Amino acid sequence: QLTPELAHVVSMLSTIVIVLGAVSALFGALMMNVQRDVKKLIAYSTIMHMGYLFMAVGLGTQLGLQAALFHIINHAIAKALLFLAAGIFIHAVGSRNIEDLSGLGRRMPIATFSLAIATLSLVGIPPLNVFFSKLLLFNALMEKSFGLALIIVISSAIALIAYMRVFYVIWLGKPKEGLETKEPLSMSLVCLLLALICLAVGLIAPIILDKLIAPAVAQTMDYNSYINAVLSLASKALH
Repeated sequence: QLTPELAHVVSMLSTIVIVLGAVSALFGALMMNVQRDVKKLIAYSTIMHMGYLFMAVGLGTQLGLQAALFHIINHAIAKALLFLAAGIFIHAVGSRNIEDLSGLGRRMPIATFSLAIATLSLVGIPPLNVFFSKLLLFNALMEKSFGLALIIVISSAIALIAYMRVFYVIWLGKPKEGLETKEPLSMSLVCLLLALICLAVGLIAPIILDKLIAPAVAQTMDYNSYINAVLSLASKALH
């Protein structure tokens, strides 16, 4: 058991981490909407998701850590897909400016499909993988405060607006003439594989949580085992 003084310090640090996470989530989502560089937009999306992780870890609960660990995995998969899909478009036009990607959507179906799967996953659309870790984040934050949980919803909605702006340009914009729009085979295959993984992880999310995430977090939070192990090593060293 923690002493009252130490418990106060832990509580204060927890609050600071949660607040920093909430600010990061909202800041990242808002900044996504003012970017012209597609990679900067993706970078601010990452800031938003790191904010989610700070909020979850700051809770210090088993459910919060489960949500954080599962979200790290899901975010990594979906964000890798988003970077690769964006990279195909950037390679085609030689520019990271969103306006320069105008009208490429119909010419590059695999990249467009991959971009759609990645963005829908990252904003939390079921049955894609990030939906389930966001749902877990929401439930974990609800145990602390409805206001904190609402930040997940609000920031996701703001991020969706930013992604829709990109899709509007890519799909409905007027394409430039003379562009090489052939999609690289290797990148396209990797994108399709990652898109499949986003769907597959979403479909088996309960199994992953029960068989992998929950046991890992339970071991992490079993601090008595750490203490006993250290005491055992110290005892052996002294004798």
